[in-house]
Amino acid sequence: MEAVLADTGVVVALINRSDARYAEASAVYLQFPQILLPQVVLVEVAYLVGR
Repeated sequence: MEAVLADTGVVVALINRSDARYAEASAVYLQFPQILLPQVVLVEVAYLVGR
């Protein structure tokens, strides 16, 4: 099974359908069954989504 490492931009784009990169992020999300998120990414996403 292949896994990818995601950064903040991918996660934020998946959350926000009006994001310019939403379609690309969705394609990556559907293509890979396992997406790894470092803890620092989760902290940054929480900050950005909370803003």
